[in-house]
Amino acid sequence: MQSHKLVSYQDAPAVFSKLKNEGKRIVQCHGTFDLVHPGHIYHLEEAKDLGDVLVVSVTAEQCVNKGPGRPYFNDLLRSKSLAALECVDYVVLIPFAAAVEAIDCIKPDIYCKGTEYKNHENDVMGNIGEDVKAVERFGGVVRYIGSVVFSSSKLINRHLDHVDASIKEFCYKLSKDCSPDDFRDIVESFKNLKVLIIGDIIFDRYTYVKVQGLTSKNRMLSGRLLTSDNQAGGSLAVFRHVSQFCHQVDLIGLAGMDDSTIPMN
Repeated sequence: MQSHKLVSYQDAPAVFSKLKNEGKRIVQCHGTFDLVHPGHIYHLEEAKDLGDVLVVSVTAEQCVNKGPGRPYFNDLLRSKSLAALECVDYVVLIPFAAAVEAIDCIKPDIYCKGTEYKNHENDVMGNIGEDVKAVERFGGVVRYIGSVVFSSSKLINRHLDHVDASIKEFCYKLSKDCSPDDFRDIVESFKNLKVLIIGDIIFDRYTYVKVQGLTSKNRMLSGRLLTSDNQAGGSLAVFRHVSQFCHQVDLIGLAGMDDSTIPMN
């Protein structure tokens, strides 16, 4: 596999700065690329024709916000799938959810988006304006390309069983009965609700380990402690999520310390 095409986020600025100093015209495409399809192929080939070096930046899996079961393919599989394409010169995994950090990292001469984003109102995440500003800050330009358009999310949601069938049916029906604008208006209307949450206050302790293999005497996984932290759970977790939608949220719950309570750091 084309491993020489895979460049780390930390090394990328130096690599692409050197290429620009050599007079190379750098083109960047950014996305999740969870399922590489014909639309991607056309998009990437058309992008490569605009410059000398095509860099594809990929959102790391821990930063993908596309719902349960996404990304369907992990970082390595998505990166190697893109690196295998002849038109792609480099692939960079980006540990951020938005594209601005990817643009800051690569500083492209040309940044490519699909033709569906030419009307910025079609960007449901609302980030395209910040992307354009980031590109122009480094003297680059944005080009909207792609003669064939598909959606990885739609293909995965409709044809791959990454979520329960009942959830897929509900989401599909919702997409038919409610337009994106209507859905946004409904969610925005939540802000005027007054919400009272009653429930147990729980603090969950998460411990992160690196799996080292099986133990020598028993067939049990052996792990080396990396770090641990406490996070708000129970009604506190509900409160945190609901507060993102409603301006007035109150919480009633009990909190205290006893012999079985894990102290907070």
